[in-house]
Amino acid sequence: MMRLRQLNLELFGGFTGQTFDFGPGRGDGASDFHIIVGPNEAGKTTTMEGYLRLLYGFPHREPYDFLHQRKNLRVSGLLNIDGTETEFTRLPTRDPSLRDAHGTELPDSAMQAHLIGLSEEDYRNLLCLDDLTIEKGGEEIARAKGDIGRLLFSAAAGISELSDVLDRVREEADDLFRKRSSKTRFARLKREYSEVDRQIRELDVSATQYRKLKQASDTAHEEEDRVSESRKASFEARAQLEARGNALPLLAEIDELDAKLTPFRDWPAHLDIDPEALVKMLIDQAKAQNSERALVEEIDAMRETLAGIERHPEHLTLERELEDLDSLRSRYATAEVDLDKRRGALSRIVEDMRQVITRDLGASGDVDLGQLVLSPATLSALGQAREGMRDAERQVERERAEVTELEDRIAAADAALSKLETDAPSVVELEEVFERFDVDALSQRHAAATGAVKTARRQALAALDALAIKGDRFDAVPRCPLTLEEAEALLSQAQEIAIQHDAAVHARDESQAVIAERTARIARIRAMDGLIDDAEAHRLRTGRDELWSAHKARLSDETAARFEDAMSRLDSAMDLRLSEAANLGTLRQYEQDLAALEARAEVGETKIEALAGNRQEALDSLSNAARQAGIVAPVTPEAFVVWLRKLETAIQAEAGLRRLQDEHCDVFEQAERLRDLLSKHVHRDASDFDGLVAKGKSILAAQRAHEEKRRAAQARLEDLRGDRDTRTARLDDLADKAADARRDWSELVARALPGELDAKLLEGSLQPLHALREQEKECAGLERQISGMEADQSQFCEKMRELGERVGATVSDKPLADHDALVALAAAARADEDRSRELSARIAEREEVLAETRKTLGEIGLAVSEMARLFPDGVETGSLEALRQAVSTASQVIDDRTRRAQRERELLVALDLTDLEDARAALEGATQADLRAQLDEVGADLESVETLYKSAIEARTAADAELRAICGDSEVALLVERKTTLELEMQEAALRHLELSLGHRLAEEAIRRYRDEHRSAMMQATEAAFAELTNGAYSHLQTQLDGASETLLALDASGMAKQAQDMSKGTRFQLYLALRAAAYEQLTDQGTSLPFFCDDIFETFDEDRTRSACRVMERIGRRGQAIYLTHHQHVVDIAREVCGGGVQIHRIEA
Repeated sequence: MMRLRQLNLELFGGFTGQTFDFGPGRGDGASDFHIIVGPNEAGKTTTMEGYLRLLYGFPHREPYDFLHQRKNLRVSGLLNIDGTETEFTRLPTRDPSLRDAHGTELPDSAMQAHLIGLSEEDYRNLLCLDDLTIEKGGEEIARAKGDIGRLLFSAAAGISELSDVLDRVREEADDLFRKRSSKTRFARLKREYSEVDRQIRELDVSATQYRKLKQASDTAHEEEDRVSESRKASFEARAQLEARGNALPLLAEIDELDAKLTPFRDWPAHLDIDPEALVKMLIDQAKAQNSERALVEEIDAMRETLAGIERHPEHLTLERELEDLDSLRSRYATAEVDLDKRRGALSRIVEDMRQVITRDLGASGDVDLGQLVLSPATLSALGQAREGMRDAERQVERERAEVTELEDRIAAADAALSKLETDAPSVVELEEVFERFDVDALSQRHAAATGAVKTARRQALAALDALAIKGDRFDAVPRCPLTLEEAEALLSQAQEIAIQHDAAVHARDESQAVIAERTARIARIRAMDGLIDDAEAHRLRTGRDELWSAHKARLSDETAARFEDAMSRLDSAMDLRLSEAANLGTLRQYEQDLAALEARAEVGETKIEALAGNRQEALDSLSNAARQAGIVAPVTPEAFVVWLRKLETAIQAEAGLRRLQDEHCDVFEQAERLRDLLSKHVHRDASDFDGLVAKGKSILAAQRAHEEKRRAAQARLEDLRGDRDTRTARLDDLADKAADARRDWSELVARALPGELDAKLLEGSLQPLHALREQEKECAGLERQISGMEADQSQFCEKMRELGERVGATVSDKPLADHDALVALAAAARADEDRSRELSARIAEREEVLAETRKTLGEIGLAVSEMARLFPDGVETGSLEALRQAVSTASQVIDDRTRRAQRERELLVALDLTDLEDARAALEGATQADLRAQLDEVGADLESVETLYKSAIEARTAADAELRAICGDSEVALLVERKTTLELEMQEAALRHLELSLGHRLAEEAIRRYRDEHRSAMMQATEAAFAELTNGAYSHLQTQLDGASETLLALDASGMAKQAQDMSKGTRFQLYLALRAAAYEQLTDQGTSLPFFCDDIFETFDEDRTRSACRVMERIGRRGQAIYLTHHQHVVDIAREVCGGGVQIHRIEA
């Protein structure tokens, strides 16, 4: 057993340090039911997810790391496992991510060992129910169409889409293969297989045709090769003529370049001088020369200006001293403007203070202002005393109103109690009867027994009705001399014999067809011209021998002529037989095959007769058994075996009905005794057991409810009276405190202010005293400002007089004007000094630029001298311009030499020679006109050869196409390969269909077995929970046979049956919750108890059914631990009303 004692969401989702303490287990059958309530987005679902993280760890992609990074997440909890409390912590690390209370790493098996092998997905499906899960569960109820096996299995396994899974398996199997369907995958593959097989048969050809096509292809290839060689020779001749024609201009250009380069033999072969660099050097030289002249003129002018500047360094110190006095000057100027304003403002504030004293405080205007300006502490004390007095008096008024209201409520409660005591119902002694019979348990047992017996009786009647066949019906279960196994064995034997009989008939028909074919072939061969068979040859040989014997006996010309004629016919026949030896061999083989086939056909006929007799014997045994079982109309063996299966079901149903009646006999007797007792106290027309029990419960509940109301009214009246007494005492106490507060206020005002002031004037507001305090602060500030301004003016005048006397300037009675004159004097001295320093720096800078310019001119002259050495003597290179002309001429000479070498290479390559003299010899005497005439002649020959070449290609292409049509493109091989592939795909599709079909059947069988094993216990638990959830609107659940499955029916209070898929959406949700509650009870009965979570699943429930759902959750809490998450306060109120102390509330603050 596992129970969640405490959950700590230390760093998870939107939580930081959130703890849920579920307390120790209650024990003694008390409910362990908890509700966690909070507003939307407060973290209810996060709480459930945090619990799952504690059990199973953090996923790689964590959706709850939006506040805290995944690496920082942390969840811990205290789990009670089989009575021992153990603390675990889960971290988002790689395995192991589980820690114990001391931080020691633990393997995941330490947690998994207590989860009975449930994976996280299994736990979510089985033990975590949210609005999406319950909606899917309701849809599954509708999709399963009430199939009780699917519903029970789906609820117990937590699978809310079981019907969809089974339907998808069935649809996939049908898409692969379905009998008599042409749109399945197997049918499409079969059609394609037939088409490929047809194409293979059409493309197959004989060996003779292949040899002819191969010979034609080889001949076409040889002819194409011959014409290609002739074409190649013509192209070579044309190429040689074109090369000689192109070489003539090249040789002429070479001779022209040789004549042009003769005067420049001594000029350099390579020149590493860039003409553009020479142009740049020429431009740089001109710029440098101009710059040199300009710099000399500029330096002379600046030296003349520097000599004319008059400097006064003794005035430079005035600038710093005047800057130090700038703030004092600003204050002097400000005082000149503001001093009179400050003095006027001070007078106005004093006048305002006296007006406040006379207008708001009622004092005379000549009172001392200092006595009325109070300290902040005194003002604060006055304010607190005033507020305390006013608060005390307001509390007295509020408490007096509360006491008055309580008096009215006491009167109303007393009247309500008197009415309840007057309307008290008469007491019926039903309590002892209900306790003695344990009515709740007996009702459940009686309902289960009644439902089981009714179901068994319906099943027995349905099974008996199912035995009707061809108008023959049975009032009782008949008996048959054959068991189902014996009948199935006889049917299987008859079917196997029928298969063997059909195979034998098919083999006989095939043999007869082959016999007819061989007979026709023999007749055709014998009808051929010139063919002498063995019988004819034997007749001719016998005739010859007889004539020979006759000739030996007579030795006459006549006998000799007849013998010669017979001998000639025999020799001709032998020659013909020799020429037709192949046909004679075929004829003998066909005759032997014919004899063997006729013998095989006779054996087959005997086997067919024996198999027919054996099959009829087995069918007769089945027919006799059917008549002895009471079936008058003739039926097929297959139908009889099916009927025997139904008979087996009917026998089992009858035995099950008797067994259930015996098992529940005690329950029915006890229910009858209770019915007799209730009939004496309950006045009701209906005498059925459930109606009487329900009426008795209703009467007893009404009595209890009225008594509870009376007790509640009595308690409420007593509470109101106690509250009134408490409020009255508190009112007296508050009145005393209010009187004390007023006395303290009056005494404090008398001590703080002159006696002539009235304290009542200050009860409304202390603002006049605060205003006097603020105005007094303003007066003090203005007085400080006035004295400071007067001191600043005196100090500034003294400083200006001292500076003027020191520099010899005239001092006036206007300090600001004197200050401006001294500033102008200092600025002039600073300007002369800066100008002198700037000119000196500019002269030094220009002298440096002049030196750099002269250096550049020297470097250019040196470079010109170095480049002039590359040219032979006699070439003008004394200046940059002459050097540039020489470089240009040298570049042209180098380009001509390069072009001449290029033309020589092109000439030698065109003629395929290695020496220029050989080229001259090859072109000697050749002219362009002669070469053009020879080229035209070769072109004419090439046109006729090209026509022959195209014809040869077309012939070869046609021959190859005909050959490739039968084998060249491997079409037949590709078709055979495709045929093999289709066979494999058909095999794969068949195996997959078989796998899906068998899996679907096994799943249906497993669900049926689960239904049979758990139907009784789970149905009872589901029925009780569903009746409670619907407040008795559906009191019973029953099952009804529907072929091989059973359909769930719900009976409402009026007894009308309704299938599950016909219920409303909300009712289906409640049915699914009842199924899950029953599954949880089954799980706990097996010894497994884990926390059960529900996340706001009562959305579609009305208030009455919400009350019932809370009772179901409380019952789950008695078997394990139930935790409900919600944001609805009314659910909490209903749970408290229904469960009382059986539910614990935990709140999440927003």
